Amino acid sequence: GRYGERVVSAQENLLVVTKGDEPLGFSYGWVDKEVKVKLGWLQAIYVDPEHRGQGLSTKLVNGFSDFVLENGLSQIGCQTYRGSSQHKLFLATGWIRLMDVVGGEVKLVKSI
Repeated sequence: GRYGERVVSAQENLLVVTKGDEPLGFSYGWVDKEVKVKLGWLQAIYVDPEHRGQGLSTKLVNGFSDFVLENGLSQIGCQTYRGSSQHKLFLATGWIRLMDVVGGEVKLVKSI
């Protein structure tokens, strides 16, 4: 798939993977250099079920990581459900558990 990147603002990033005109998946996140812990926050990532298992999630995370690095930061974080396919993917690609959150979610972090 191709990337279509849209920087929503200087601190926000929306990345879409497409095949032709068809969107296959997206990621959305931001950077905030004003908070105590300086990292890029991956708020959302989604890949159409018919296109999963093709490495698109990894491409989306890598694209967001590039945005974070361009903003002078070297860590990304996210929150996901413990045991979900997304959680398993993140752990398999170098993310580490930062803390458990009420409701079965977990916060993860990765150095990039």
